[in-house]
Amino acid sequence: MTALARLGHVALRTPDLEGSLHFFDDILGLDVVERDETVAYLRAWGDFEHHTVALISADEARIDHAGWRTRAPEDVDALGARLREQGVEVEEVPAGHEAGQGAALRFRTPGGLPYEIYHEVEKRPAPAGRRPALKTNSGRVWSHGVSPRRLDHINFVTPEVAAEEAWSQQMLGFSTRERALGADGSVHAAWLAVSALAHDLAIGRGPVRGSRGLHHVAFYVDNASDVLRAAELFIEHGLEPDHGPGRHAISQAVCLYVRDPASGHRVEIYSGSYVVLDPDWEPVDWTAEEYRQWWGAQPVRQADSPIDVVTPC
Repeated sequence: MTALARLGHVALRTPDLEGSLHFFDDILGLDVVERDETVAYLRAWGDFEHHTVALISADEARIDHAGWRTRAPEDVDALGARLREQGVEVEEVPAGHEAGQGAALRFRTPGGLPYEIYHEVEKRPAPAGRRPALKTNSGRVWSHGVSPRRLDHINFVTPEVAAEEAWSQQMLGFSTRERALGADGSVHAAWLAVSALAHDLAIGRGPVRGSRGLHHVAFYVDNASDVLRAAELFIEHGLEPDHGPGRHAISQAVCLYVRDPASGHRVEIYSGSYVVLDPDWEPVDWTAEEYRQWWGAQPVRQADSPIDVVTPC
């Protein structure tokens, strides 16, 4: 069993904290848990950890880190020891440095992706007057904006996809669900998971060889109608989606992509998909000819297309 349980949160730097907060709170519909002048913490109504998004005031937009929660407290130190044995530089983060979170370790993967691992985390209830009637939710459904149920997955661009895939399997315990292969059989993209989801992590080649960065953060909504509703809300707010609505062949999900105007960080509204319950799942490979949108407009993948814009790591 892998030491990692799930994608716990994503921390994003933004040059306009108030502008990004408007997007993630008022438009996307996440709930603000707490904030100060330099950072805001938010979560969806089906997320129970203290936060699943941290917005950090900074000089430029970039991803600060992706936070992965371990299955047990002892897994943090054990995994840290393995990383150090492999020559990975590991930074110790004291409890409380990130609000609502215990001690953590931060490091970069061989592909340069910024990760954090932690276990101890606060499960803060919604404040009085905002508590949901359904006790199995952390917040009120449809209180504002798109109102996604939960954080779903993160997608990175990295130079050497096959090497990053192998390292993620061997060091962090990820399993590969699906892959997109080039005409020469090389891995152009891979979708991996530590949970039962279709994927918790996606990695792929960027528009420019050697590029790395954040492609998107995905939030789950309950059905395809919610994706269409999100499209209406984005247009009402003057936001033109990068891509969608459509349905992926890989993951089978109905999807819609849009960017926070204040930072350029892209989010995906994501629904459907599948879960993997079989312990012996074998990776599914798609050839270059097969790799396409299942229905809906095909994403444009040229370097000057918005769908291929990434914010740096």
